[in-house]
Amino acid sequence: MISDRKLEHLEICKNYDVEHHRTTGFEDIELIHRSLPEVNFDEIDTSIEFLGKKLDTPLIISAITGGHEASKEINESLAIATENTNIAMGVGSQRAGITNPELTDTFTIVRDKAPHATIIGNIGAPQVEYANGAIEMLDCD
Repeated sequence: MISDRKLEHLEICKNYDVEHHRTTGFEDIELIHRSLPEVNFDEIDTSIEFLGKKLDTPLIISAITGGHEASKEINESLAIATENTNIAMGVGSQRAGITNPELTDTFTIVRDKAPHATIIGNIGAPQVEYANGAIEMLDCD
């Protein structure tokens, strides 16, 4: 069952060492401090336009979870953060919510908690015929 696999993904990440053991190399980079006291931080604009909507910064919380009741709280927390910071968010594969309507709330919680945010749906290529349903489920952008 798809929802069982979704739960297994969460449990693996919670209970096992899944992080890559090689580093990005950023620890070997030292930035030279060049103070810019004449720059007014209030005049710095990090916003971008993405999918026709303005984001405060070019960041996206990307395709993490959904499809099992245990994932609902995670999506809720991420959606609140998304709404509060005006960044975009993508959900995990919506296949489980499309094939089992009892699981749609693990995805719709995102739009409920982030009514103004840019939300990105997620459906696999084999389920492309369900794309419109995935978009409607989240009122995606």
